[in-house]
Amino acid sequence: AAAVVDAGQAPLLLVGVAPPTARELGEKMKIHLVDKGFLEAEYVRYYEEVFGFMKAVEHGEVQHISPEDIEKFLGKTEKFVERMEKLMGELGKK
Repeated sequence: AAAVVDAGQAPLLLVGVAPPTARELGEKMKIHLVDKGFLEAEYVRYYEEVFGFMKAVEHGEVQHISPEDIEKFLGKTEKFVERMEKLMGELGKK
């Protein structure tokens, strides 16, 4: 979960936005990255799904994590982090 938070905060720093909390990150990415055409909305959804699942586990709302859950959220995390790395390169060239 820390990987998605750190990866999501980094491009915001490049566009001059102070790093938001993990809870605010999805909204800030939408406002400063998606709405301005830098990022596709699907990546904000990936972040919100991974963050929501992590919080549900943390609060005991999820009692059992299946191998399918692990695979699904790991895949979304990897896609998200890869896209943020690519976005950092794109923003760095502007």
